[in-house]
Amino acid sequence: MNFEGYVLEIIKKIEEKGYEAFLVGRSVLLNIIEKPIEEYDIITSAPLFFIFDGIQDQNRIRIKLFQKPVTIHFKTDFDSYQKQCSFTIEALSYHPRHGILGGKTALEDVEKRRIRLLAPVTEEIYLKALCYHYGLGFSLYFQVKKEQFLKPTLHPNILAKYLKILLALDQPGQIFLKHTAFFSQYFLCGDTLRMLDFLKQSLPLRILAFLSFQQDKEKWLSILEIQKDQRDTLLQALVLLQLPCDESILKQQDLELWFPYKRALALYHKDFLLLKEIDRIQESYIQRKRKKQILDLTEADFAEYDISPKDIDSILKELYQRVLRKEVENRKEELLKEIYKIKQNL
Repeated sequence: MNFEGYVLEIIKKIEEKGYEAFLVGRSVLLNIIEKPIEEYDIITSAPLFFIFDGIQDQNRIRIKLFQKPVTIHFKTDFDSYQKQCSFTIEALSYHPRHGILGGKTALEDVEKRRIRLLAPVTEEIYLKALCYHYGLGFSLYFQVKKEQFLKPTLHPNILAKYLKILLALDQPGQIFLKHTAFFSQYFLCGDTLRMLDFLKQSLPLRILAFLSFQQDKEKWLSILEIQKDQRDTLLQALVLLQLPCDESILKQQDLELWFPYKRALALYHKDFLLLKEIDRIQESYIQRKRKKQILDLTEADFAEYDISPKDIDSILKELYQRVLRKEVENRKEELLKEIYKIKQNL
């Protein structure tokens, strides 16, 4: 087994205090199947103490001094850790003197790339299994009945954690569509519409909302009518995708969400020409926004002159240059006169 020297050094320092320590979790599995390791987890029955500077969270210390983060789980003995494992492949551990631990069954499951349960399947365990399945090519050796998860219970942060893993894989849209019955419940059940507030911050959930919408538009539209207090958020997540980047239609807040929506959609369809066009439009929008912030003007000032978004671009560019050249003062009254002059020449 080939692990970073600093990981083995941490284990050595713990054992110098008279306690055993084991390397556990995903890093052991990834080492066996020769995949890149992102971070390390170490368990020990020792009481909490600082070996290196780190961030404490209850009985855990997360150390970020090294190339890869290391989390030490104190007051955790080997037997209690194994009881917490969801799958046989997660029960594997490593000790510098004892080598790989966890039993013959776990090693066989790794060799045959299969996931077998050690605990009753829950929503989080199911999501974790999907990550192993689609991310590392492990087969699921258990079944989930359609009626097993009738009411979603996962907190948005936990759901987003696994969605980010799945979205980083190839063709994540196909994963969501294949498991629509599981994922869509987070958006199609009335009392879980609290999740929609999370859409404002979470791009993975916005993508998921779109995919769910594609599956059952009628049900989404009925929710739009029933949940009046959620209407604005729902419209952002669903309707915004269908609109062009038009400042006469979209408010500034919606417009700034339009870019990640459309970018996600382009990636989902692997439409790289659209992706390039979105980047160009966004860059133009950013430049325009900067000019507006510098110039003493608002959206309402342009609305009075019935100027199209396309013409606003050219007018702003010209106004910006005239202010820089000190041909006109950056005062609203003067700028409005210039707008009128420029519009006459368009």
